[in-house]
Amino acid sequence: MSRRTAGHDADPIFERDTLGWLLADALQWLVLYLVNISLPAPYSPLDLGLALIGTLVLAVLVVAGPLRRATRLRPGDAIRYN
Repeated sequence: MSRRTAGHDADPIFERDTLGWLLADALQWLVLYLVNISLPAPYSPLDLGLALIGTLVLAVLVVAGPLRRATRLRPGDAIRYN
C-alpha cells in the first residue's frame, strides 16, 4: 500500500535536501554576518552574466537540430522504426 496521497508526489529525500540547503545558506549568512566579513569573489558580476548567457546560447544551438528533427517525425513512425 502506498503512503502517497493526492498532491504529495514529491519524494521525501528531495524535501530533506531542500531543507538542508536552506539551513546551510542561513547558517552561512549568519556566520558571515556575525564575523562581519565578506568572501572574496574572483569573478565580476559581468563575467558571470556573460558566462550564463553564453551557456544558454550554446545549449539552444546544441538542442535546436535534434528538436527540429523530432518535431517533424510522427509518433507512430518513431515507434515503428525504433
